[in-house]
Amino acid sequence: MTLVYLDSSVLIAYLYEEQSQPRKYEEARSLFDAIRQGMVEGVVSFYALPELYAHVEQYQDATQVNAYFRSSLVELFSLPLVIAPFLDRSDLKNLRQQFTISDPDDVRHAATAIFKKCDAIITFDHDFQQVLNLIPVYTPAEFLATLKRPESAPDSE
Repeated sequence: MTLVYLDSSVLIAYLYEEQSQPRKYEEARSLFDAIRQGMVEGVVSFYALPELYAHVEQYQDATQVNAYFRSSLVELFSLPLVIAPFLDRSDLKNLRQQFTISDPDDVRHAATAIFKKCDAIITFDHDFQQVLNLIPVYTPAEFLATLKRPESAPDSE
């Protein structure tokens, strides 16, 4: 089965942007529908949690942050996802030497995707184009289009 790494930009679109970014939300929702249906396996790392929290903190009233964040985690972790813990420091150091991305958060996500042997990174973040030599990078819609055309689908195990 195809294993894809879900960058926090996709998680944010799915969990928090239904009203503010409906196109991104619909793309992410369609991807999560494919995950629910077992068409693809999604990986989410612990590295996404601080980014999700920061997003909630930025857009929610301070008195609502904890409850809103917790309810979004319940939604996220009710999905059949592979949960990737933080990488060991030596693994992260070795992996980050293989590529350059300016955003340190993106470095950790790319390293985790490579470490977990994911077939692709799914993201709305253009910075990941810098790792195309190591791993394919798609938006949710681009990736879902590859599932509809088996001859061009990412390699499956």
